[in-house]
Amino acid sequence: MAWSRLIFSLLVSVSIVCAVSKGASSNVKSVQVVAEAAIASPFTPNGIKAGISAGNAYYVVKDHIGWWYDCKTNPGKPIAVPMLWGAGKADSGDAKRLADFKSKVANSTPPYFLGFEEPDCKSGSGSAGMTMDDAVDLWNNWVAPMGKRGTLLGSPSMCKQADEDWLTPFGQRTNFNWNFTNIHINKNSMAGVKKDIDYYYKKYQKPIWVSEFACVNDYWQFTPSSNQTEINIFINQIVDLFEADSRIYAYAYSNGYGLGNVWPMWKNGTLSESGRTYLNAISNTPEAHHHVEPTSNVESGGVYRSLSFYWSPTIRL
Repeated sequence: MAWSRLIFSLLVSVSIVCAVSKGASSNVKSVQVVAEAAIASPFTPNGIKAGISAGNAYYVVKDHIGWWYDCKTNPGKPIAVPMLWGAGKADSGDAKRLADFKSKVANSTPPYFLGFEEPDCKSGSGSAGMTMDDAVDLWNNWVAPMGKRGTLLGSPSMCKQADEDWLTPFGQRTNFNWNFTNIHINKNSMAGVKKDIDYYYKKYQKPIWVSEFACVNDYWQFTPSSNQTEINIFINQIVDLFEADSRIYAYAYSNGYGLGNVWPMWKNGTLSESGRTYLNAISNTPEAHHHVEPTSNVESGGVYRSLSFYWSPTIRL
């Protein structure tokens, strides 16, 4: 067992014992339920599948998500999942993320780590646009060592969705394969969503994280929905689908580029109607009712506390 998972299991036991010693017997049952779920499904952060990309809405939805990320190597805030976005060649932001990764993250052991952002499409409009050689070199020399120490690694995400032809040759050249397949779903029907999930699971036979999903007509070109009713229906349907599908271990509402004016969760400093719809949908999942408040303090030193993780790159597990 990896050290990070071992520490997590031990601290879960400690939190339950502490609850009993303080006479909080009414809370023990719910704590045990979440603990058992988190230990039984290590691929689901904090035992809750739901998450978000980008952190603007974090403080509004934090009680109902198990994780979040913003494409940075060290996002900050509790329950964040770090990521290596690209090879440092797309733009100045990409270069900074790579430098931060090498100096602050590469020698640490976070619980989870996400691979490159859509390296199969040319850079620009949110894709990393990496050569296969660059991707393999970075993975083998910088990302794989984290996996060997116990971090659960997510594959690079593909912009071509079920039409991708990049991951197989990439995987054949890596010296340590990913633990879960990290996918993006941009569709406007559940049939399209299921097609993508079926493709990735059949092809790679690994747990799936949907690190971005959005309501998009991608039949001829990438056209985000601008119909609020369609978006509301889509959000409720896709959350139900993800929660019911045992192949999906985590999912995140996309707040990336090019999604129009209606889809984004956050507008003018508050949740949009789309954001409120997502919050309502994830608030009604069985997992949400067993959520344990994540720590917001850094004084824990980046180690798991209670049932939630707060990872800091300064800690070496």
